[in-house]
Amino acid sequence: MPITNAAEESMKKTHDELERLVEVRTAEKKIEHLNLVLRTIRKIDKLITSEKEPDTLIQHTCNNLIENRGYQSAWIALFDESGTAVRTANAGLGDDFFLLVEQLKRGKLPKCAQSALRRFEVIVTENPVSDCPDCPLAEKYGRNGAMAIKLEHGGRVYGILSVSLSRNLAADKEEQILFKEVAEDITFALHNIALLEVRKKVEKNLQESEETFRKITSSAHDAIIIMDNDGNISYWNRASEKVFGYTSEEVLGKELHMFLAPRRFHKAYLKAFNRFKNTGQGPVVGKTLELAAIRKGGEEFPIELSVSAVKLRGKWNAIGILRDIGQTKQMIRELEEARAYTRGLIESSMDALVTFDKDGIITDVNEQTVRLTGCTREELIGSRFATYFTEPERAAEGVRRSFEEGEVSDYELVMKSKTGDETIVSYNATVYKDKKGSVKGVFAAARDIGDRKRVEKELKEAKEAAEAASRAKSEILANMSHEIRTPMNGVIAAAELALNEEMSPKATYYLKIIESSAYSLLGIINDILDFSKIEADKLDLEIRPFRLDEVI
Repeated sequence: MPITNAAEESMKKTHDELERLVEVRTAEKKIEHLNLVLRTIRKIDKLITSEKEPDTLIQHTCNNLIENRGYQSAWIALFDESGTAVRTANAGLGDDFFLLVEQLKRGKLPKCAQSALRRFEVIVTENPVSDCPDCPLAEKYGRNGAMAIKLEHGGRVYGILSVSLSRNLAADKEEQILFKEVAEDITFALHNIALLEVRKKVEKNLQESEETFRKITSSAHDAIIIMDNDGNISYWNRASEKVFGYTSEEVLGKELHMFLAPRRFHKAYLKAFNRFKNTGQGPVVGKTLELAAIRKGGEEFPIELSVSAVKLRGKWNAIGILRDIGQTKQMIRELEEARAYTRGLIESSMDALVTFDKDGIITDVNEQTVRLTGCTREELIGSRFATYFTEPERAAEGVRRSFEEGEVSDYELVMKSKTGDETIVSYNATVYKDKKGSVKGVFAAARDIGDRKRVEKELKEAKEAAEAASRAKSEILANMSHEIRTPMNGVIAAAELALNEEMSPKATYYLKIIESSAYSLLGIINDILDFSKIEADKLDLEIRPFRLDEVI
């Protein structure tokens, strides 16, 4: 009995010792495996700090996960924003991995990956062959288990990390924690790489924008100046050099307003600048104003200035676009003077001057038009031109001809006033065009020809009276000549008969005197008859201008 008990006790002791050895050995293997995983994590951490390319990062990560005998295989798939796999890497899978890549490109994910995308935790697959039959790698895993996890940071899913390992390790919580830490490190590295790519892209875009800005502003005709948050000039284009006379080397870094603005504005500027420096707001920001500036030689000149605020590197800067408007203002003054002169000529004209558009609507009138129509300027502008004549249809026909023929001359119309007075006018018109050569409207001049018409009527009446008087005079002269000529012919005939008779020399002498005097008188009578005929022939008088001094 004692021997049996001693044997049993010895056997139990040996069994316990074996169990302790197994536990120690298992713990040692677990520690050895965890050390391998930790070593892999440390290598991945080093990789994260040095690697800037995502393809290289995920490939080296997969290599590190299996090289230290931590896992049998590993693969990573990175997605774009639409969820399509765009980058992949693997280690320990060989050509079998390409079957999975083709499946991922078609948007078909294995069951483990689908589960991982729905939750942020380690997805453990103890038996991939039975639990994930649609995965082309299931047979490759054999009797191993698998772990998969989503690579996510800041709400953005970068991809999936999956590894194969022994089933007992896959179920181990510490293993899962370490695997999750690896995933977090990889995701953080991918996030930093994405930020770096964004930064590079932003810097590239900024550089390109700056180059474009400089190219545009260097060729601009307007001066473009940038003032930094300290009030100093930080940009000065070529046009600024022409406007102010300073080169960029002379002004960059100088206080803008104290350098370029007249002294009388300095106090107001200092008050406004403190507000702009902190808020980007001010009395000139977002506005276009006319101000005064100082050239290099001290000359003050007018400028047109537009100012906008922009935040650069967290501080408010001001961009000013300005132009020298001295010549422009001079041209405006000269143009206004020319317009005033032209308007004075128009208003002093005794002709009614009107402009109207293609529809015959009045667009402008002078004072003489106001007097002839009895309407105000406001009443005339916007009304129809043809309505101010006694024959609107004929006036409208003149409007139509003006546009069709380009001009109309000596077109007589009768203008009627608001009070019913009528004025005979001679209407002349010509079209005027815009810069492109298109007809814009008609300029018309209506001259009062009432006095001329009255003079012409009086001349006609005087001519008719002169013709009647001339005809009456001719008739009287003709009648008088006939009345005298008949008896005179008798005297001549009697004298001639008496001279044929025997008479004394004295009587013959006297008869010859009678005959000679009668012939003379008859000649005068014939001249009177001829004159009356000439007068009758000259009744069609010719009216023409002549120089009175030459006649005198």
